Parts: sequence; structure tokens; C-alpha cells
Amino acid sequence: MSQNERKSEEELLTEVRLLQERVSYLEKHSLTREQKLKLAIVDRLPFTVWACDRNFRIVLWSGRSAEIYQAPPEKALGTNYLELFVDPPERAQSREDCLKIIDEDMVQNNFLAYDRAQDGSRRAMLTNCFRIFDEETKQYLQAEVSVEISDLQLRSEQHRTLREVGVAGLVQTARTIEMYKRDLMGRIDSANSRRLDRIRERRHEVNAWFDKARVKVGEQNAQDLTAADSERLHKEQQSLIERCTGLRAAVQDAKTIEELDRIDDTVRALETSDPVLSAKEN
Repeated sequence: MSQNERKSEEELLTEVRLLQERVSYLEKHSLTREQKLKLAIVDRLPFTVWACDRNFRIVLWSGRSAEIYQAPPEKALGTNYLELFVDPPERAQSREDCLKIIDEDMVQNNFLAYDRAQDGSRRAMLTNCFRIFDEETKQYLQAEVSVEISDLQLRSEQHRTLREVGVAGLVQTARTIEMYKRDLMGRIDSANSRRLDRIRERRHEVNAWFDKARVKVGEQNAQDLTAADSERLHKEQQSLIERCTGLRAAVQDAKTIEELDRIDDTVRALETSDPVLSAKEN
């Protein structure tokens, strides 16, 4: 007598039921040709493709996400996306938008976001956000598909301005201007901090030179020799404070992308120029 013959009718019926459930599962979860083609297309798209749950944890990290944000899947998956690549000034708004997308089915089409890669460099991203349903968890997620447009430079004299991008079919909104302003403010603060650090370094160098010089030529002579450097550093600091204050005010008052483009030129000059001349040589 075979093993199947020795099984009870109840056991055989149970096995048949389990087999039917398994076949049903496979039929439900096996990919159709269309689905396979869609996945093949997504894998080749030059876009970042990712999704997160309502706790902001990344559950999908695909497309060029790892390349653009310099974060491999093992680092990104399970991580709070706000902390991974969203600038701190943008996090509150991004958190609010994420929950609206998940809870209210809000859709954001073609809006500009300034994100940060792991090395701190800026990424200008044209993004589309919407919600999707996760069959496995039975919950809604936020999905985002974006393309990097940093190479456009967002400067009128080199490439297209944001206004021209809008004419080409991309949506320019008040949010775009707001985010541009926040980005400029952050860059001004960063450049200001860097230059102040350099001024402090130069002051230390001048003080160190003064300590050595007063031993050799006397304190009064050393003060006379370092007076010009000290005065120059003081003027540099005051000028920096006034310049950054003026730039912040200009950004705040700007109403158009064209105005912000012009301010961007000045901010770039502030970011790239050396803050002070070298201190005295020993």
C-alpha cells in the first residue's frame, strides 16, 4: 500500500486545499509580461525611484537613488528619508507633505526640490510624489520619482532659468521660489560660517606671530607690525557681516526667479572667493 493510500481522507483533503492555496498565491503573485516590461523600463530610467511609509522609513530604493544620493540600498532601506537627504530647513514641510500624500492622496507634480547627497553636495531634483498601496502591509506609502536637473545650473547666462524650464512644460510655483530662497539662505550661512572660520584662523596666526615678534623687537614694535593685519581682519569681518546681511535681505525681498538668479551669482562669488589675504610670514 502506498503512502498516499495510507493517508486518511481528511489528510488528503487538507493537502489538496493547501495545494490549491499555493497555486492561487502563485497565480496572483506571478508577473505578467506587461509587468516584467514595466520593471525593465524602471530599471533603466535615469530617475530616482523610492517609497516610504508614514513613519518616513524608506521601503523601496531603486532607479538611480543610490547613485544620486550616494547611499547604497543597505544604508537607505529602513532609514528616515528626511535625515538621509533632506536639508534641515526643508524637513518640517517635507514631513507635512508626506503625510498629506499618504492620508489625503495629495499629488505633487513637477516641483523643484534641493536635496543633499551624502558628501553634502546639492542636488536639484524635479520631483513627482504620489501615494501607492502596499499589498503586503495593506498600507499606503509615499512614492517619489525624480530626475536630477543640477546640470541646468539654474542660471540664465549659462543655461535655462527656472522660468524657461517652466515654459518648457515644468511647473513653476510659489513653492519653487520658496525652496530656491531657502537654498540661497543656507548657502549664504554656510559661506559666512566658512569665511568667519578663516578670519579666526588668520587672527590666531597674527597673534602667534606677535608673540614671537615681541620677544625679538619688543611689544610696542610688535604691535605696530601687526596693527595693519589686525585692522584688515577687523574690516574683513565687518564687511562680511554687512554683505551677508544684505544678501539675506535681498533673498527675502525677491519676488521672481530672475531676481534670485542674480542673487545666486553673488552667492557663488561669496562661496568661491578666498575670504582674507594670507597673514604675515614669520
